[in-house]
Amino acid sequence: MRVVVPVMRGRFSRHFGKSDLFKVYEIDVETMTVVDQEEYGKGEVACHDVAKWVADELKVDLVLVGGIGMPAKRGLERWGVKVMGGINEDDVDVVIEHFLKEPEGVKLVTCWGHEHCKTERCGQDD
Repeated sequence: MRVVVPVMRGRFSRHFGKSDLFKVYEIDVETMTVVDQEEYGKGEVACHDVAKWVADELKVDLVLVGGIGMPAKRGLERWGVKVMGGINEDDVDVVIEHFLKEPEGVKLVTCWGHEHCKTERCGQDD
């Protein structure tokens, strides 16, 4: 299974579309361990195109997010990518460790557009 974690300035990103880096983990689902890890910068991919880029280019099965807009969530699901979210953690390694221990244990927080979510704190409990 390929799992992607969005990163912004070296920390887990609370806003999927504004992330500047994506860490992709290859997970052995029988042992729930990381067998490989890669990093991808999104370059010039626009915020509203990130979901399609993640699905088409990174070929992942699951996205772990803090928050995500409803159009991005729907797009990912339409392209066969599951979305798990509501994660409130800064350390990317802790995010993936939490997933490995509790792969069904997170809830999803969605955003309703850029007017609502103008900061990277999207998805956090305020």
